[in-house]
Amino acid sequence: MRKEKNNFVYGSFFFSGADLTKTNLSLKLFHKFLVFAAALLFACEEGEPFQPADHGFEYYPLQTGMYSIFEVNETRYSQLSQPQILNYELKTQVVDSFRNAEGDFTFVIYRYTRPDSDAEWIFLDTWSARTNSDEAIASEGSVPYVKLSFPLSHGIRWDGNKRNNDATDEYEVKSLGEPMTINNLTFDNTLTVEQESYDDKVTRTDLRTEIFAKNVGLIRKETTQLTYCTEVICLDDRIIESGIIFQQAIKQYGIQ
Repeated sequence: MRKEKNNFVYGSFFFSGADLTKTNLSLKLFHKFLVFAAALLFACEEGEPFQPADHGFEYYPLQTGMYSIFEVNETRYSQLSQPQILNYELKTQVVDSFRNAEGDFTFVIYRYTRPDSDAEWIFLDTWSARTNSDEAIASEGSVPYVKLSFPLSHGIRWDGNKRNNDATDEYEVKSLGEPMTINNLTFDNTLTVEQESYDDKVTRTDLRTEIFAKNVGLIRKETTQLTYCTEVICLDDRIIESGIIFQQAIKQYGIQ
């Protein structure tokens, strides 16, 4: 698979000439412009497509070597057994990338788990992610989900299942640009996406939220999906028959 090339280029130029000093300055700035144009052309032809800084891509950065470590607390419910409580660490790492059929880059993500910080990482599975001019798409296993819709703005909505065969699932940006602190890590700009907020108080609950930080990506995920006993004797008691409560919070991130 082909490694991606990351190119971040900024620049501007003007040209005027009334005297020798201004002419020399103009030539220097014009040279900088040529370097900028060449870098931009190289980025478009050899690496990821050039993306404007204010589009929202910073909330879903993808680069080989990027990793995040999360604390995970998970409770699973089943009619056949007592609730199963799991506490562990999850690591995600971008290990490679390749040009996809749409002409953009798909990034390969390995996921690992371990029971605590003293244990060795155990490989879990492979996911992938990609962005284009309109969307950030994560394939969790073999199922693609539209995690973000560009350009980002408060209140924007989109179908998270647009890329798969599941029923429409409307996602919504609930906050944008808000500071947040998680596990003593402070993030100046975060994005909160509400994926579902259904709770009928009788039969089932489906609450799903993901929070992203600029230049970091996912920093928190919360999922509560429960079904309740609907027999007459327990209809109003919200007795859990099956489901999951899942909380994932970042504790470390960087590039390796």
